[in-house]
Amino acid sequence: QVMSSVPSSFSGPVFTYFAVENGTGLVDTAAGQPLMGPSGLEAVRSVLSESGLRPIMLDRPDRPMAKGVGGGVRPTGVALVPCNLAPRSKGFVGIIEFVVIPHDVPPLLPVGLLENLRARIDLEKDTFSMQSQEGQRVSVQQTRLPSGHRSMPFCATGPDDLFLSKEFSERYPDIKLSDFIEPSEYKSVTSSRSCVVSSDLS
Repeated sequence: QVMSSVPSSFSGPVFTYFAVENGTGLVDTAAGQPLMGPSGLEAVRSVLSESGLRPIMLDRPDRPMAKGVGGGVRPTGVALVPCNLAPRSKGFVGIIEFVVIPHDVPPLLPVGLLENLRARIDLEKDTFSMQSQEGQRVSVQQTRLPSGHRSMPFCATGPDDLFLSKEFSERYPDIKLSDFIEPSEYKSVTSSRSCVVSSDLS
């Protein structure tokens, strides 16, 4: 939510900020890559933990600076996050690689991801539709924040949501499905999902 309470007579600097619900990300057509700050990562970790899952944090010192309107910043690493972008519909599961920066930025779902999903955004109905692997379109309801931003849930909801695409396995050959499961919840997982969300969306 947008927070601002400034007397009309005040002439100093004004800081405006907003918050999103844990486990949701901002649909951001201006973002070039999946991005989040440390507080966003902790919120994602908390939500995934409730489903017996966890993200994987990698240092990736070769990652270039994240750049935007406000300039550039050196990432602290990347987080591999199990995702399900349509929790009430089959498909759209995978691992998204989020760049983590040392600023409080909520998770951003960028234009590259939207293109990959052949997304259509209806601002009047606040819906986000995606094309399934079978060619059908699946709609997800977005939340309209007071700031005008749209957010939507993206975290996986359980081990059945885990899926490693061929592209992901080639990029991270040492990472297994079980690495995303909390040790206390570990069990052999075989995903019945057939939909692939590319892991390289930067």
